[in-house]
Amino acid sequence: TDAPLDRAAVIAGLRHRTGVVVAAAVRVVRARGLDDLDDELAAAFTRLADDGVTSDPMCRGKLAIARALHDLERWHDDVFVRGVSLVQEEPVWGGREDTAAELRGVCGLAFAHSYRPDALDVLADLLADRQRVARVAAAQGLGDCGHPDAAALVRFKLRLGDDEPEVLAACVASILVL
Repeated sequence: TDAPLDRAAVIAGLRHRTGVVVAAAVRVVRARGLDDLDDELAAAFTRLADDGVTSDPMCRGKLAIARALHDLERWHDDVFVRGVSLVQEEPVWGGREDTAAELRGVCGLAFAHSYRPDALDVLADLLADRQRVARVAAAQGLGDCGHPDAAALVRFKLRLGDDEPEVLAACVASILVL
């Protein structure tokens, strides 16, 4: 909108203790092009990751931050290196569920799109993730990373197979790209 921006309120939102408020502040950052707040985004991610089940159920804040930094092409180890391996087991009816799989996938894509030298290692680990959404992102990232050697990993995954057709489809698409 054309309403004046209260920058202090946006920063207060990013510094809030709950992920849903941080996610709302991240939406404002993205909509208003406040590209200079990436350090605030990274700090918020660290704070939310430290006690994710309580402060950021369903990883809403962390996921919004990772997507924003990825879209801005701003690398932060505190976000992507930590996020690619973050597991957040939350209580659900009958047990616990990992709610950070999509976050791991977004962080894996950031490794691929940033052309990091360790991208293949990170994506190989994600290709074996327990959660479908992380494996799909890994397969997509392998196709996007620009490493010809990535084809070997994707072919290996295709030979091993996967219970989820979406993972296999992402592998086939990556093979075609590579």
